[in-house]
Amino acid sequence: MTNSSKPGGQSQREQQPASAQARPPPPYNPTPSQPTTLPNYPIIQPYPIQQPYNPIYVRSGERPGTRFCRAFFVAIIIWLLSGAFIRSFLSLVHWRHHHHHRHHGPGGPGSYAIPPELTLSACVTGSAWSLEPFSPTSYAPQYPPGHSFLPPSAFPYSSQRTFELPLNQGPGGDGTVLLLSRGPMSSGTLDVVVDPEQERGVASVRVTVKYFREDARDVAQACLVERGEGVSGVGVFTPEWWYTGPGVDKQLYMEITIVLPSDESAPLFIKKFETDLPNTLHRLGDLGKTVSFGSISLRGTNASIQVKSVRMDQGSFITKNGGIQGTFNASTSLELKTSNAPIRVDVGLHSTGDSAERRPPAPDFEMSTSNGPIDASINLLSSPNSPSEPHYTIQASTSNSRLNIKFPPLPLFPLSSSSHSPILSLTARTSNAPASVSLYPTYEGRFSLQTTNHGVEVHETKQGGVEGGQGGRRRRVVMQRMGRGGGRRKIEGLVEWVGVGDDKGEEGGKGLNKGKREGEGKGRVDVRSQNALVLLEL
Repeated sequence: MTNSSKPGGQSQREQQPASAQARPPPPYNPTPSQPTTLPNYPIIQPYPIQQPYNPIYVRSGERPGTRFCRAFFVAIIIWLLSGAFIRSFLSLVHWRHHHHHRHHGPGGPGSYAIPPELTLSACVTGSAWSLEPFSPTSYAPQYPPGHSFLPPSAFPYSSQRTFELPLNQGPGGDGTVLLLSRGPMSSGTLDVVVDPEQERGVASVRVTVKYFREDARDVAQACLVERGEGVSGVGVFTPEWWYTGPGVDKQLYMEITIVLPSDESAPLFIKKFETDLPNTLHRLGDLGKTVSFGSISLRGTNASIQVKSVRMDQGSFITKNGGIQGTFNASTSLELKTSNAPIRVDVGLHSTGDSAERRPPAPDFEMSTSNGPIDASINLLSSPNSPSEPHYTIQASTSNSRLNIKFPPLPLFPLSSSSHSPILSLTARTSNAPASVSLYPTYEGRFSLQTTNHGVEVHETKQGGVEGGQGGRRRRVVMQRMGRGGGRRKIEGLVEWVGVGDDKGEEGGKGLNKGKREGEGKGRVDVRSQNALVLLEL
């Protein structure tokens, strides 16, 4: 196919002017029918949400310490409120748990923690208590509602009842006098006194309950009790759970007084005397001259034991959080124990053997406490008819407090016969406080002193020639040396009494290593502490 051409031989494109040939093509605009890579949708804007305006205030110039104190104070307030809530919740749970045990009248079931081995009789409760005159001197309003253990003078009312207990006479008599209490409201005092007007062979036990409200008094019981054969006494009981809200008017105070007959011409012998009185102050009068106990045992807590004088074969005095003080005389054994309180006593240990015995009894004495000092004066006493040396075993221990033990002087027995010389075995311990022991000058035997982070000292009182009886004169020889591996923190030594002119002991400390010397078979004293001085006085 051929293209038609106009005359002259030029094509139609050639006939267009030059300006038409230089024009650019029009811009490309796709039609809606043509596909595109990105659809041309309208832009959708989110609906604007108005944000709350929370201004932040910055305290200009506030110190970090001030901010810390403020935060700490707020934390304390929160802690106190939380603690109050928890205590209230626990009290509610406890009340619900014990609700069926609450006392709604005398003899409520499950109200009293009475030991099952006891038999009760002649119980006094409710209106059976005898009334005493009103005391206008009560100063209980001075105490806040939550105050516990009010003094007896704070209670305006009191009631009492007196019981009579038979006492078995003579060393061969059987029987035990028992005083006990149970229940959280049974705290108070026990007084043991003597009275020449008291009927012979009978002890009077007077129980006085001090109170604010009669309904609180009515829940208290005082009864005659028996335990097995030959054990009789008086028991005081209050409910384990009796609570109607806070306040001092719910409290009780028990005063127990036992009156013993007194006759210096014929001292009273009681075979066994026991107390088990928690939260009760024990006070014993001047019993040593007119009363003797075969065995006496006092048990208490959260109160002290105070003794003017007491004489016994065996004695045990135990409490907690209360001191022990007084004069004690024992011939067989003595035990004094407490905690967080001091022990301040004068003790006489009597070795009472006679010529018919091969060896007299060896009195044992133990005293212990913690976080409280020990101050003791110990007399070693023996019978002049003893066939051999009396033995004494003593143990004393405390912690974080001083220990001070003194032995009054003893006579030096005849040189020809040393059968009467006492043999002492002493062990004394404390920590973080000094320990001091002052021995009687006639002591014979070994000694050992030890401490840590401090020193040990031996103070020797010069002793001249001493008459030893039967015209003989004796002198004391003291040998000592530093303990092995202890340096100045440990000293070992030996004390002997030898005849004047005897060359024993001239070797000094070297004599400690040469065989068995005379003093080695005698006493032994061991005193130790930690971080404090240990002192021995001879």
